[in-house]
Amino acid sequence: MQGPLTFATVATHLGTEPSGELDLSSVTQIDSAGLSLLLELKRGAQKRGVVLGFTRVTPAIKHLANHFGISGILGIQS
Repeated sequence: MQGPLTFATVATHLGTEPSGELDLSSVTQIDSAGLSLLLELKRGAQKRGVVLGFTRVTPAIKHLANHFGISGILGIQS
């Protein structure tokens, strides 16, 4: 995943079905819509019976996930 994950861009990622490890180091901006997308991707993977993890998580993503109290759900370490 790369570039901004914001309200203006999340639609381009809807319907994707990643599994394994998703590298977030190239995410340049995130807002609550982007964070919701990460939750949806994680839930979708669980429904499909596959594991999805997030690696190289940017400080901005960590901060927002902590702010909303969903770091644990996403499996993101502070």
